[in-house]
Amino acid sequence: MEHSELGLAERFVMNELYKLDQTAAEGYASYNFPKVVNTLSNFANITLSSLYFVITKDCLYVNDIQNIERRAVVTTLAAVLDSMTSVMAPVLPYLTE
Repeated sequence: MEHSELGLAERFVMNELYKLDQTAAEGYASYNFPKVVNTLSNFANITLSSLYFVITKDCLYVNDIQNIERRAVVTTLAAVLDSMTSVMAPVLPYLTE
C-alpha cells in the first residue's frame, strides 16, 4: 500500500517504528544494548499493545479481507514485524529465528 493510503494510526505507528530503527542503530553503534532493549520494550508495550492493537483489533475482526482499512493495518503490522525482528536479532537471536 502507498503511504498516502494509510490511516492516521498507521502513520503514527510507522513514525514510531522509524524512531525505533534510528534509536536502535545509534544504540548498536555505541554498544548501548540496554538502550536498544528499553526502546524496543517501550515500543512493544506502549505504542503497540496499549495503543495500536486496541484501536485496530475491531478492524481486523470485522472488516472484509479486501477492505482498505484492514489492508492498511496488515501492511503496518508486516512492517512492524520485519523491523522488530531486525532490531531484536543482535540481542535475541534465537527468538528472531
